[in-house]
Amino acid sequence: MLLSSAACGENGKSEEYPLTIQDGPPPALLDAFKAEGLSDEEATARFDRVMRLSEAYRARQRDPDRRQRDDPDGREFQARAALARLWLSEVFEPNNGPEALPAEAYARDLQRLSMDRTTKVCQVILMPKDLEGEAMTERAQSPDFRDLVREPANDLTALMRTFVTDDQRKKPCDIFKRVASAYAGQNSANLPAGVRMKIEATALEACNEDLFVKPWVDAVCPVETFSTLDPVWTAYGAHVITVLEVIPASTRSEQDLDLLARERATPTWRIERLAKEIGRLGQRFDVGVSRDLSPP
Repeated sequence: MLLSSAACGENGKSEEYPLTIQDGPPPALLDAFKAEGLSDEEATARFDRVMRLSEAYRARQRDPDRRQRDDPDGREFQARAALARLWLSEVFEPNNGPEALPAEAYARDLQRLSMDRTTKVCQVILMPKDLEGEAMTERAQSPDFRDLVREPANDLTALMRTFVTDDQRKKPCDIFKRVASAYAGQNSANLPAGVRMKIEATALEACNEDLFVKPWVDAVCPVETFSTLDPVWTAYGAHVITVLEVIPASTRSEQDLDLLARERATPTWRIERLAKEIGRLGQRFDVGVSRDLSPP
């Protein structure tokens, strides 16, 4: 009520709004909040929320195209919108925060954060075409296949060293992919017969020989900075690899990693939860989603 009265002059006519978030709540309002048992921090937080809602409403009223109707239907709409915001801030968000996430909702984020030393790479693999399993391995390791793809592998290495830089603003992995695709040509027409190209971009534990073949680990694991390597030969074919970044293993405790993973996963999970909750409420009440509401 104090906020409302401050916004109105005589006979209820609007005047210049005397309160701002920057100035903070006036003493009289603080005294009223304290009488409710709120701390200074809680009082300021409530004042900020009300001021943001008030400013959003006044901004809409100043715009003829967005002005809200001052009739029973318009007032009912505003009341319902206010209740919706109150439900979001006081009920939904507190009950659907990071601590409420089920394990499966943040398992992927936790796995990424818990990885050991991680290497981000872009790579091209020149592989035997139309072969799988042992037949592919045997062909990839044969001397004639290596002779066949040696020149393309060297060409690609030279191109990557020319065009792919460590300037993150230029998205080096996107450039890497475009260079590889341009070299291969439409439908891989520029590659030797019997050769196909596979392009990958990933972050992985490059020093883990349980996950990757030894020649690849021996080549990538020692690299500490941005670099395009000489072609690497494995049972899959010829690899042209650009190391983008090396991320040291996390030194956070398990508890801190768990908390961080929950915080990262919460926004996406909360959106899914909100959609389900609105659907559930819609079965019992007249509930809808409006794109015409100003944010608080």
